[in-house]
Amino acid sequence: GACLQGVLDADDAATAADTPDAAPPRDTALGTLLGEAVGALVVDWSRDDGWNHHGALGARGRPCTANCRPYADVTEYRPRNVPWTLHGREWPSDGGGDDDDYGGDTAAAAAAHDNERRWAPLLEDDGIGFYYRQEHVTPHIGYVVEPRALDVAEFDARRAEPPCYDYAVESDVLLERLAALDDRRKMQVEFFDNKLAVASTIMFQVLTEHRLTFTQFVHFLAGYEAASYDAVLLAWKEKVRYDRVRPTTVVRARGARATVRSYSREAHGAADISAADFTPYKRTMPHSEYPSGSGAICRAVAEYTQAYVRHYLCADSPAFALVAPPGFSRQEPGVTPREPLRIDYANLEAFAAACGASRLDGGLHFRAAVPAGEALVSGVGERAVALTRALIGEQRDFHGADAARAAATCARPPFRPYATRTGFCEHDTTPADDDDDDD
Repeated sequence: GACLQGVLDADDAATAADTPDAAPPRDTALGTLLGEAVGALVVDWSRDDGWNHHGALGARGRPCTANCRPYADVTEYRPRNVPWTLHGREWPSDGGGDDDDYGGDTAAAAAAHDNERRWAPLLEDDGIGFYYRQEHVTPHIGYVVEPRALDVAEFDARRAEPPCYDYAVESDVLLERLAALDDRRKMQVEFFDNKLAVASTIMFQVLTEHRLTFTQFVHFLAGYEAASYDAVLLAWKEKVRYDRVRPTTVVRARGARATVRSYSREAHGAADISAADFTPYKRTMPHSEYPSGSGAICRAVAEYTQAYVRHYLCADSPAFALVAPPGFSRQEPGVTPREPLRIDYANLEAFAAACGASRLDGGLHFRAAVPAGEALVSGVGERAVALTRALIGEQRDFHGADAARAAATCARPPFRPYATRTGFCEHDTTPADDDDDDD
């Protein structure tokens, strides 16, 4: 980074000496070179960032010698729940302890109770006869990948509270929600399940509402990704630590003779079905249930966006709308929604709340998982804004000792790139400039 900045500074100085009365254009060849250099740095960084992106590491961190698999687990995680022995029985409830306190009169009873609560790989298929069991996706990342907005000590210290589930009650509540699915809830389940769609919606709204330049948008994006990145890592750390069973496993374990009222793909709504045939509205992803990763991600990026627009743009939360024409659903194409649908979200809080609720409506989580995910990432969004301040030379302390100044942030002009655009902060008296900073 310092070397690249030195090249830039030297080039600016040389160009300014040649054209002292004009804003010097950046040399195209130099720009290409710098772009390639930064790209190479990113690729090099990804080789050792902990995700095992290139599959260079095998079990226990041993080097992979051939036929390496990208993102392979390095921790030797193994499911402790055997899926084909779980049918036709009541599901054990939590004893009130955390993942290290299972109750029971004997060690064997405690181990059996523990295993029954653990995540079980679900059976999936490709629709043309190929069936396979899930593998927990990237179980290692919460333990070996460094966070971006949080420091490592704070990251490690963050923990979700134990869920203390009564699985019989939780599964009954979940079945009731699935039976009550309507077009509005179905479309929200589908939309919020796609985190690229969530990110695009937020980014587009901020970009267009505030007419961000390219440089400003990249600055916003850097913090957004940091908040999302840390939220994923925190959720995965706790998912693996608790290793909780998914609702699909719990409901199906009631057995083929048990009848439940739930969502049916064939009926496009509620129907009485065998518990063994239960499925949520959307695919259950291959990772454990508690806490909710979606709850963590949506809360973190909503908090970040809210803090960012207040700090830099002196604006209130943007509003959002989800619009779907008839038959737009991917789960029920041509059927759902039956009529044109529009769902308005007054602000980011409503947007994030709808995201969390959609995971419960879709039958993907029990009730404690969403608030646990949200609580786990509390403050991550604000820390990501602090990171964006560090990128432009401001102090990183945003809501710590600097809380008073942060609370009154719009009492002063925002940083220079935003001060050159009219319509951002009314108190800013810097003259507007016809040229943005995209050169």
